[in-house]
Amino acid sequence: MVPSDLSKLVSDYLHKTFATLNTKNTLKVEELHAGKWWVASPDHWNYRAASKAVEGVFGVKPDLTREGGSIPVTLTFQDCLGKSVLLLPMGRGMLSFRMGTDFRG
Repeated sequence: MVPSDLSKLVSDYLHKTFATLNTKNTLKVEELHAGKWWVASPDHWNYRAASKAVEGVFGVKPDLTREGGSIPVTLTFQDCLGKSVLLLPMGRGMLSFRMGTDFRG
């Protein structure tokens, strides 16, 4: 999917659905930022090696998630370098870089 195509489809759908509400309110759809998302296969040798290393160091299998797809520069690195990219977050799955110091667990 191309982000600009998806943005138009979502905006058109929201406006169409909003019109059926018969309200005096108004709707403004505004895209603040967009980029192509990145996704990789957990079956790639990078991920198998990283999983084995995490399990060896921490004694538990890693919790594989589909986070990080909204970091457009990841795809840029992969495309420019022509190499597979691995994101290896550390911490609990519920933690987020957006949380700052809000979490005291």
